[in-house]
Amino acid sequence: MTLLIEKNDDIIFGKPALKGTRIGVELVFDLVRDGLSVDEIIEEYPHLERNVVEGVVEVGLIARHCLDAIDPDSMARKLLGKPLHLGYE
Repeated sequence: MTLLIEKNDDIIFGKPALKGTRIGVELVFDLVRDGLSVDEIIEEYPHLERNVVEGVVEVGLIARHCLDAIDPDSMARKLLGKPLHLGYE
């Protein structure tokens, strides 16, 4: 399996992005939350590969399921040694 997500300080301020693009993972999650399907996301961003978008959405859904009962800030402090930075503080 190839990597779907990459972090690069020179691309969208180091936030996670779909590999080889300037499309943030957060944007994809926002589009899904706003009700767009994978087909609609691909229609809006035709340069994205379907398998990458599907994979990122799947990872997000799995993460959400696994982390539902966990306080994200506490988990970030434990795993990353720092608070979670959501970018809108």
